[in-house]
Amino acid sequence: MSIPSDINPLNTSEKKPIEKTKPLLTVSSEVVTSLTSQTETLFGFGSWQWIVETEQMVWSDGLMHLFGYGPETFGSNYKDLSFFTEHLHPLDKERAISYLVEVKQLSAWIPLEVRILTFDGKQKWISIKGQISHIYSTPTWICLIEDITSQVTSRQQEEKVVKRLRQQEKLFQCVEHNFHYGSLEWDLDTNEVVWSEGMMSLMGYTPETFGNNPCTPDLYLSHLPAEDVQKTTAMIDHYKTTQNFIPFEQRVITRDGKEKILAGEWSISSEERKVICLLHDITQEKQKDIQIEQQAWALENIFRNTPTSMCVLKVVYDEEKQISDLVYVYVSQTLQEQTRLAESELIGKSMLQLFPEVKNSHFWLAYQRVLITKESERFEDFYEFDGYQNWLEGQVAYLDDHHLLSSFTIINDLKQIQQALEHQSDLFESVINNSPVCIVLYRAIRDASGQIIDFVHELSNPANSLITGKTEEELIGKSWLTHYPENRVNGFFDLFVSVVETGRTERKTFLYDAHGIKGWFDGNIVKQGDGILFTYQDITALTQQQQQIEQTNLELTRSNTELENFAYVASHDLQEPLRKVKSFSSLLVKEYSTLLEGNGQLYIQRMQMAVERMQTLINDLLEYSRVGRLEEGYQQVNLNELITKVWMPLKEEKENTGKLIEFTIDELPEIHSIPSQINQLFANLLGNAVKFSKPDEPLTIQIRRMPLTEEDRGNLRFVEQTEYIKIVVEDNGIGFEPEHKERIFGLFQRLHGRSEYEGSGIGLAICKRIVENHKGFMYADSEPGKGAQFIVLLPA
Repeated sequence: MSIPSDINPLNTSEKKPIEKTKPLLTVSSEVVTSLTSQTETLFGFGSWQWIVETEQMVWSDGLMHLFGYGPETFGSNYKDLSFFTEHLHPLDKERAISYLVEVKQLSAWIPLEVRILTFDGKQKWISIKGQISHIYSTPTWICLIEDITSQVTSRQQEEKVVKRLRQQEKLFQCVEHNFHYGSLEWDLDTNEVVWSEGMMSLMGYTPETFGNNPCTPDLYLSHLPAEDVQKTTAMIDHYKTTQNFIPFEQRVITRDGKEKILAGEWSISSEERKVICLLHDITQEKQKDIQIEQQAWALENIFRNTPTSMCVLKVVYDEEKQISDLVYVYVSQTLQEQTRLAESELIGKSMLQLFPEVKNSHFWLAYQRVLITKESERFEDFYEFDGYQNWLEGQVAYLDDHHLLSSFTIINDLKQIQQALEHQSDLFESVINNSPVCIVLYRAIRDASGQIIDFVHELSNPANSLITGKTEEELIGKSWLTHYPENRVNGFFDLFVSVVETGRTERKTFLYDAHGIKGWFDGNIVKQGDGILFTYQDITALTQQQQQIEQTNLELTRSNTELENFAYVASHDLQEPLRKVKSFSSLLVKEYSTLLEGNGQLYIQRMQMAVERMQTLINDLLEYSRVGRLEEGYQQVNLNELITKVWMPLKEEKENTGKLIEFTIDELPEIHSIPSQINQLFANLLGNAVKFSKPDEPLTIQIRRMPLTEEDRGNLRFVEQTEYIKIVVEDNGIGFEPEHKERIFGLFQRLHGRSEYEGSGIGLAICKRIVENHKGFMYADSEPGKGAQFIVLLPA
């Protein structure tokens, strides 16, 4: 392409001279034009002349080729500025136009790099460099446009590589920081080690506090526990010699004194004789492993030692996703013991095969519900299937959709206790509701200062309702003084307060006449928590009976006293007439017996015998009446000495008749008693044993001390004394019928005629009266021909 001669600055055919210029060479314009075009094409650039005033550009052939045009497609070399801007890349167009607008106002061109779209659709990068020229009458920019596509592409690739490297470095640093990694680059030749920032961070450093980098392996060794240094040094030496790098785990002590566990792996660097060690902080993982091991150990311990039957079950589902079976995964020792199945017989086995009836128990329902709700369930069930009969406390817990934790404890004993407690509770309620004793529980009401100002009903039984005329609903939760205001002034309120504050139980018999309640009552007031348990009985009828009994006893006592006085006086006064009868009958026999004929003397003898019997009766009656008179005080009496003195005369008298006698006596204690009466007691008992002995057998008498029986304690239940001794007088005499064992203690009661055995029939009555006078009890036991036992219970 040739430039028109009218504007081409190189056109030498122009006749019009150019001021202040001289041609450097004398060459034709065609040659110059051709040389310029070839040079532009060869070096891939072009040029234009931009006449600022007219906005016209003159394009060179090289520039035309650069934009993808040929001579046929380009047309005239004269183009408007818009022709150029139409070829600008859309992303660069606005920037380039703004740049050209600015250039008009500048006297210097700043190089511009933009993208263009060529005529044949290619994208190129061009560089525009220009210089303003004044060789024409109007300012003109002479611009050199160079194709820099290859340079820009190379530069962009380099920038991408650099960017990628920076991203990778940043990513590596991020990975090191966030995932607790670090790395060391070790030069085996120089023995220098380069620490990454992640490695510095792992060991407690910052780039500012680290110091020289690279450093020697000694820095790393200084962070090892003392016991690990030698081993690690040998490992480093081994690596340097053999280059056989293997993974390792190692404890380190960081700059701030923390202990960590690092896992290291080696890799060969791309640079010769360099290796990279990547270290990862696995402290938490190790701690988790330890925790997992500890938890596993604890779980195994729990399963081995728990008193609960426990198991982990794997859920088996059917095609409809419903539970169809359970398989044992883990079982406790207790479960093995209670099912009597070994671990090998349970693990991996079907529950329904081992215990088919479990489907009919509460456990199966719990398994189904827990899998749906994912919430634990606790329950009680009486399992009476598969040969077992036990009350169980069961629990099922959700682990995941395929596993359940199931446990149970046999609670037969607890259930029995619970049932017993329920029975006791029912019994207690029945006792309270059916008790004839009135039972009321009160809770104290206190003011702000803690003083008791009232009581409230907390419990009332039907018996109390009968007395008060108020139902349980009317009383429970209601004020005591509201119902019974009189209790504040009659002393009951103060008594209740005293019991609560002191804890002292009070027993009170009282006459109550207020609030429609009238009668005698016997009550017990006991502290119960911060309140009172009040139990009482209506003893109005009993009190009236007691008063009647007391009046009767008073009259009876007076009558007995008068009778005793009469018996004593009568017995004493009758002695004189009897003595005279006996005396005169004796004189009659002595002085007039020769004058008496026929039955006269016989009659007198019978009269004397009758007088003697009468004297004996009077003496015995007098002795009986004396027992009730306290003519002698109580003393300490040695029973062994007393009984021995009583026995000796009886023994001598009987032995004089040739009778063989065996007499034994236990060691007896001293007792507080009336000596003369105790003497009379044993004289009568021993006398009877001698009197009623068998004539053809030796006489055996035993006096023994025996422990009290329940029957004995029952006989003494109304006696105030607490300590008693039991003395048994036993012989081998003729005995008597058992039905007479009460009768023999009556006045003038004889089991034999006077012709067989002498006596008045008062002796045993006197014995019983003596024992009762000492607040004791006496009874007898015998069989005919087997002797007799007389049992005496006396206060110690």
